[in-house]
Amino acid sequence: MFAQDLQVRGMDEGQSFDRLATELERFWGGPAAHAVLETVMDFVPGVVVIVSAPAGRVLYVSEFAGRLMGWPRQELENLSYEQFAELMPNFSLDGRPYTLDERPVGRSLKGETLEDFESYFLDSAGGRVLLRCNTSPIRNPAGEVIGAISVCSDISRQKAREADLAQTAEYNRALHDELAHRVKNHLQVISGLIAVEARGAPAATADFARKIMGVMQSLAAIYQSVVAAGGVGEAEVDAVALIDAVCRVYRTDDLVIEVSAPPGLKLPAERATTIGAVVNEAVCNSYKYAYPDGRGVVEVTVAPSGSGELELKVLDRGVGRAATAHADDGRAHGTKLMDVLARQLGGRIDIADREGGGTAVTLTLPQG
Repeated sequence: MFAQDLQVRGMDEGQSFDRLATELERFWGGPAAHAVLETVMDFVPGVVVIVSAPAGRVLYVSEFAGRLMGWPRQELENLSYEQFAELMPNFSLDGRPYTLDERPVGRSLKGETLEDFESYFLDSAGGRVLLRCNTSPIRNPAGEVIGAISVCSDISRQKAREADLAQTAEYNRALHDELAHRVKNHLQVISGLIAVEARGAPAATADFARKIMGVMQSLAAIYQSVVAAGGVGEAEVDAVALIDAVCRVYRTDDLVIEVSAPPGLKLPAERATTIGAVVNEAVCNSYKYAYPDGRGVVEVTVAPSGSGELELKVLDRGVGRAATAHADDGRAHGTKLMDVLARQLGGRIDIADREGGGTAVTLTLPQG
């Protein structure tokens, strides 16, 4: 029908404009087109409006739209677009009323297509109805805009659910932060109690207590990072802060433990616990075995190796492994534990004597 209409348009400019003004209306008046859309719209729970151009007459309003507006759809159809807009005032999400030209249909009557345009209108009871609209101009074969169609969904319940979920998530976040904060504090308290109880205890007992304190301090540092990030999946632990927390329990007036890493180096929280355990085991071995008189220096470094790997080293200048091989089986047990921990990280552990004396423990693992 569109092609036929365009072919019979006269040369007179005024006559051409008149035919353009009624082109969509005459097509819409055909029983087939109307029946098809009526059938489809009976099953679409949405606000559907069709307006002709340039006359701006409302040709179709869905039953759903009529119910929301509190008007029989038959009374809405054939209104001018301006009259229809007065019955269905449209607002931006911040409450500003839209002019006719700013409304989705008004913009599409000028040739603009809009997708997922969100706004609201006031229903017959004065309640806000949130809408998400897709609107498009309707063009004839010559590309001229002869109308516009707007299809909108009522998203009021969806937005209410989203608000409820956001509030619940915020509440859960607060509970999570409080729990993690309490756990961190409790770990530090327990670590302090162990330190008090270990004073004056036999050497083996004191060493065991110190190792447990190192684990607790590393866990406390990790929990602090988890709280700051809002969840384990997003948390990264500062490498120096983690290692320093472990080493703190082994430092004495005579044993210096130096920690270094590139500025800003972070470790994923889900791997930091295992890395902290390796540091704890290696530093504990240096503390117990490297310096018989308790005087010395232990260096702990962590840095990218340049080949996509992360390298952690615990170095001392003590007596070396051979000199303490007979002491007890604690060092052998620690070596096995570090090997297991390294494999959990997808890495490897290497323990060797340093040239010039001392021991080097090197953990190499994939970075990231």
